[in-house]
Amino acid sequence: TLFLDSILSCEVADTKTEVKWYKDGKLLTSSRTVHAELKGKSRQLVIDSVEKKDAGEYICESGSEKLVFRMHVAVRREVKAILSHKASLSCEVSDSKTEVKWYKDGKLLTSSRTVHAELKGKSRQLVIDSVEMKDAGEYICESGSEKLVFRMHVAGKEGGFFRIMILPIGCSLVSVKSDTSFHTSFFRGPISLLKQGVSPEGSESHSLA
Repeated sequence: TLFLDSILSCEVADTKTEVKWYKDGKLLTSSRTVHAELKGKSRQLVIDSVEKKDAGEYICESGSEKLVFRMHVAVRREVKAILSHKASLSCEVSDSKTEVKWYKDGKLLTSSRTVHAELKGKSRQLVIDSVEMKDAGEYICESGSEKLVFRMHVAGKEGGFFRIMILPIGCSLVSVKSDTSFHTSFFRGPISLLKQGVSPEGSESHSLA
């Protein structure tokens, strides 16, 4: 489970207007983790505790009007590295010719004496030859609009056989295709897509169908 809530939002002209929500062409109904909310003229679809299966195409429909969202769900991996040891981060691509970019704490990484990238078939690796405390932080493997996020922790003592531990926790990437202007955010907390940057106030839950 990815411990993260995601909110998709579309605006209507009248506060009494009802909308229907679809995922991958199928009408959505209220469930334990998915429900709709009304906030003034805003109609929201709320997904509690986002999971990989929640990725897909969402449609907010009112009569002949539609707003389409494309949601991508990524996993942030927790990596434990040992001081002075070698560590590598790896992400897979669908094509062996695909190039990726690596970032650390938001800054593009370039090859250095201790850090370099490697290609192994469809695997793209970032290799740190001798881990230092300053190497701790957030790393991103990026290819186009796709991202894989790592959080590296550096331990001072080996404490036995060295292993890289990977634990999935919340991180979501949401992109939108629409003729209407929307803002897209990349958070570790709740994600909201807000029309014209305005967050509506007052919330009322209702059944999807």
